Amino acid sequence: MESDGYAVTSVVGEHACGSWSYTVGLSSHLGGPELLVWGLNRDLACRLLTAAITGLGGSIPPVRERAVRHDLGVDDLIPGRRFCLVDVDPQLVSDTFLVSVAHHFELVAAPVQGVVQLVVSDRFGLMPWHHEYDGPAQCLLDDLPEARRWLAAC
Repeated sequence: MESDGYAVTSVVGEHACGSWSYTVGLSSHLGGPELLVWGLNRDLACRLLTAAITGLGGSIPPVRERAVRHDLGVDDLIPGRRFCLVDVDPQLVSDTFLVSVAHHFELVAAPVQGVVQLVVSDRFGLMPWHHEYDGPAQCLLDDLPEARRWLAAC
């Protein structure tokens, strides 16, 4: 964290919930939102988040809609996949789901400047909101009712 201004940490999930990884320190050191990804193993998630931060020049832009991004610099990490950024609903940041994230934010003594989720397509290029999506479980955190239902099922 001292050299890059942020670190990536992971939470190992069980069964349907899946694992997720997120940054700590982007808010305090770079003044932007934290970034998270769901459904990938820790090593791949770390490489993906680091590459996205580098590809975006260390600044996560505001997200206005669910749209596939080609400027993240991550396309070669998982060939054939597409990537999208979505804003995490602010109510989820204070819910129990993100308690560990909030705990880390308190450790770095910085207010959260928002959280953005990096969503990964399946091997066919379909995103999790598509009814034929066939990839790892990903809770879409930009839709509060959907996220609450999904998390309650875990």
